[in-house]
Amino acid sequence: MSPIREVCLSLTEVDDLIRSLEQKHGILSSDLLLDADLRGRLPEDDVFEWEACLAHKRELERNEQVLHTGYLNNVRQASEDAPGSVPSQRKNNNLALAA
Repeated sequence: MSPIREVCLSLTEVDDLIRSLEQKHGILSSDLLLDADLRGRLPEDDVFEWEACLAHKRELERNEQVLHTGYLNNVRQASEDAPGSVPSQRKNNNLALAA
């Protein structure tokens, strides 16, 4: 028996896997999730992989949003707390760039 390997996929890689499953079966992910009869006609392994990829994508997007929000909160605090802070126009530009 071979050892279990852990593979970490990026959001782009997960999107590529989802797209390849959509092309392989000629259906959209939304159709897969909404139509139980359709899921029943597809190979069980593909449905499992597809649903796992969709769940992984949601989690990666949620993590990205949390990270982005934390970053923006840090940018605001650092610019407000810094001695000799930057003029307000430049502050706004920095926040716009961060977003």
